[in-house]
Amino acid sequence: MRVIADQDEYVGRFVAVDAIEVRARVSGYLEAIHFKDGQLVKKGDLLFTIDRRPFEASLAQTQANLAQARARSPFVRVVGFAMVPHTRNFPTRRTVPASPSICEHRVQRAEG
Repeated sequence: MRVIADQDEYVGRFVAVDAIEVRARVSGYLEAIHFKDGQLVKKGDLLFTIDRRPFEASLAQTQANLAQARARSPFVRVVGFAMVPHTRNFPTRRTVPASPSICEHRVQRAEG
């Protein structure tokens, strides 16, 4: 008597049960990816690390604008419309430096 082992071969593929779409809420360059394709991840897991330098530069610029606005605030007067010479006297809106309160709001928003 001879023992015969049953053996079958099948061709197939695996498909994920669920899929998600990952969208960035900010733009930037990736420094690191903290998962591998096919890895199980949970809500709250760190997936990517984005380069912080552009955001830090933006924060520093906003803080500098705040310091500049605070230094100028005693000397700034708001000008709505003014007549500009050599333009047929059409009213033109002048650029007014940002007030300290606007700059403070921008710094708070940038710091998160």
